[in-house]
Amino acid sequence: MLIGATALALRHFDVPLADTTRFLAYLMLGITLPGTLLWRAVSRRPAPLIEDLAAGCALGYALEVLAYIGMRAAGLPYGVLLWPLATIAVFLAVPRLRRYWRALPGGSPAPWWFSWTTSAGIAFLVGWSCLEFFRSTRITAPGYASMDFDMPFQLAIAGEVKHHVPPRIPWLVSEPLYYHWFVHAEVAATSWVTGLEPMTLLYRLSPLPMLAVLAVLVGVLARRVCGVWCSAPVAVAITFVGLAPNPFGWPLNWYARTYGFGAIEDGSLLRPTLWNSPTQTFGCVLSVLLVIVLVDLLQAERTRLLWPAFGVLLAAVMGAKATYLPLLLGGLGLVVAGELIRRRRVHRRAAIAGGVVLGALGFAQYVLFGGVSQGLTVAPLATMRSLAVSASTHFLSPATPAWRTAVVTVLCLFAWACVWSAAGGLVRRPTPPVLLLAGIGAAGVVGLCAFNHPGLSQYFFFESARPYLGVLAACGFAALVPHFHRALLVFLLAGAVVVYAVRQLDRPIGTRPLAVAFAITWPYALLAAACVLAFLVARRWFGSLAFALVAALSFGFGLPSAVDQVRLQALTAPNLWRQALEHNAPVTPGTMEAGRWLRDHSEPNDLVATNAHCRSIPVPPCDNHHFSVAAFTERRMLFEGTGYTARSFEIAQATGRNAGGIGYWDAAIGQANDAAFNQPSVASVGVLRDRYRVRWLFADELHEPPSPDLSAFATLRFRSGYCAVYQL
Repeated sequence: MLIGATALALRHFDVPLADTTRFLAYLMLGITLPGTLLWRAVSRRPAPLIEDLAAGCALGYALEVLAYIGMRAAGLPYGVLLWPLATIAVFLAVPRLRRYWRALPGGSPAPWWFSWTTSAGIAFLVGWSCLEFFRSTRITAPGYASMDFDMPFQLAIAGEVKHHVPPRIPWLVSEPLYYHWFVHAEVAATSWVTGLEPMTLLYRLSPLPMLAVLAVLVGVLARRVCGVWCSAPVAVAITFVGLAPNPFGWPLNWYARTYGFGAIEDGSLLRPTLWNSPTQTFGCVLSVLLVIVLVDLLQAERTRLLWPAFGVLLAAVMGAKATYLPLLLGGLGLVVAGELIRRRRVHRRAAIAGGVVLGALGFAQYVLFGGVSQGLTVAPLATMRSLAVSASTHFLSPATPAWRTAVVTVLCLFAWACVWSAAGGLVRRPTPPVLLLAGIGAAGVVGLCAFNHPGLSQYFFFESARPYLGVLAACGFAALVPHFHRALLVFLLAGAVVVYAVRQLDRPIGTRPLAVAFAITWPYALLAAACVLAFLVARRWFGSLAFALVAALSFGFGLPSAVDQVRLQALTAPNLWRQALEHNAPVTPGTMEAGRWLRDHSEPNDLVATNAHCRSIPVPPCDNHHFSVAAFTERRMLFEGTGYTARSFEIAQATGRNAGGIGYWDAAIGQANDAAFNQPSVASVGVLRDRYRVRWLFADELHEPPSPDLSAFATLRFRSGYCAVYQL
């Protein structure tokens, strides 16, 4: 029923049922089925079918990506089908392996409500995706021109990886691609096998099963760590919608309202980055299964088959989102340190795994990512300036006194305690899995507070750690309160009531620093007083349950923010089920049609030149995040834009400028490129053709119309909207 409803929703948002059926067939037969067979053979644990399927799908993703990279590099993209066919054949032919076609016997059966809550959680994520993303990001004309400008960036890389491994930056072919591109390899592999457009996959289909698998695996991890079924839905809820309290009545700044960071950044996963940053979503799915394998490695007696699974998943995570590698090191380091302190011995498996992760981190940093920082710098507590509580009030700036930063930092610590205070219930039994998750969470907090990035990418450290902090909080609840659910519900609702009451008391802030400091601190001080009062009352009435009840109260503080976040983008705008953001059109009308024509009538190695370099009308400074020509042509550009390149970040750091305003540093190529469009002649067009091996010209006639004489020196082959394609 859930699959059918999702298919109908996708049809409403421009995906035909035939496309959904093809995608689902490949997902189940080419990824999930072989992955599930291998997962059962490796884990050898009896588990519900949904758990096996989710883990099998994640393992299948890892194997698919690694297989595709090898096959695409060899010029055999359809060779990605060899690994599922070989796996299925082996499990059919070998008698000892045939038993893995069925769920392994033994183990406690899942309670009836487990499948229902899991399905409800997945349905919520699908519905939220429809309202938050599908509604504002169209895949058909003319609405496709209105989208987040990161989406053409992602699509351009997917098109590059579809035709070239190792890849380069397709919108600036002279630069190497230092980015997490394994999710784009997954999209490319699926596109080859199913024949579906990469845009349909990236903007509609591919992330949906990843979100479903992520929700299931977070619950599986919670049950692995604390051993009770009820921890699974609690962990999923905290991971996605357990938000920090936002007691303020005044509106937040645009960035926080749009991307859901809240007054205090809390790393919640229910935000647009689930879609406009598919690298984060894909990396999160793989990393959760990797942590599940690590938990089994730390506890199981027989681990011989788990180590190969650990290696495969680690290799996939390394290129999917290397942000997770330092977090894993933090977790494994805490396990080793904890064992040294408690038992005065080294946890051998944790030490071995840590060494392997350290090697993978070095390989990723210096081979996959070329040793560049991509704009990430060490800047302790610089993140505090970008938080909504600071930016909305102008309370912090680079030149503000240290006491203001200290105020915001204290507010952050209290807000984070509100979200994860229940994890304190595990302090008395710090098992290796608990230490692993705590170390990952601590490393995420350190990454958020220690680094800075012009695009706020340091937030991904915190977001990456969020599932593990959520599992810790859920397990803390399970350890403290096995039977008092009604009391927890009362305190949960009481927290929401307190926050709403504080919002009603809130008044407009002033401009003087002390007045602003008072305005942003008094609501949290009142919430802290409510926590202290609740602890005293609960301790008197419930004894040892006091801590859990206060944790429930703290969690309730975030409920209004959760409601705000879901309501803001999903429910408040008119035309609920279909609305494109016409006011934000970074893609010139006609780009998709002209780009796909060029793709279908050219070779993958053909080089294209374009006159489109700025994302909007070129009023200085030019916004260099122009990727749409490379995205829709699936061809490499001589020079389209310079955004999101290692060189632009380096120049920005050296000059103190915004990386989005950095122009092209190779003046010769830039001048030759533009001369062919603006002053076409036998000589200028010949330079592109003979010196730079350009075969096609893609002209954007909306923002920078080319010379009308261009058709005299290049053959006009196709025109759509404001875009024209010329052949040299």
